[in-house]
Amino acid sequence: MDAINLTLGLRTDPGVPARVAARIAEDLAADLSRTSGQPWQVDISEGELPLAPDGTIPLLANAPQLLEEHGWDYLVYLTDLPRYLDHDPVLSEVSADAHAALISLPSLGALRVSDRTRRLVATLIDAAAESRSPDPVGGQAVASLW
Repeated sequence: MDAINLTLGLRTDPGVPARVAARIAEDLAADLSRTSGQPWQVDISEGELPLAPDGTIPLLANAPQLLEEHGWDYLVYLTDLPRYLDHDPVLSEVSADAHAALISLPSLGALRVSDRTRRLVATLIDAAAESRSPDPVGGQAVASLW
């Protein structure tokens, strides 16, 4: 029996995030396939998500539509906008229930951004995939990593 591919959608802001996604997609699919034992594919879709009036990116509000529209199992939004929580930089925001995460590339530093992004996305997706098991971790709340 053939295994069904799982699909990760990388939604990106134009510019640096789109270039980073293009650099990491092939190796990221291989990383995810190796760690999960299932075949993965990574799709890239360039386009900004609208900002909320308070300047935040409402990922959870947009995730269900993007997942359905593209047929993705998981969504990671790469942005070049810096994110902060109480004046501290936020690396990522994750919702296991929504199968979605946001990564703020400026928080990864100036060097080796593609490599750091690939490793972070793989870690987040591996954790999210584990949360789909019968004994889930995660929840409705969005977890912020900094």
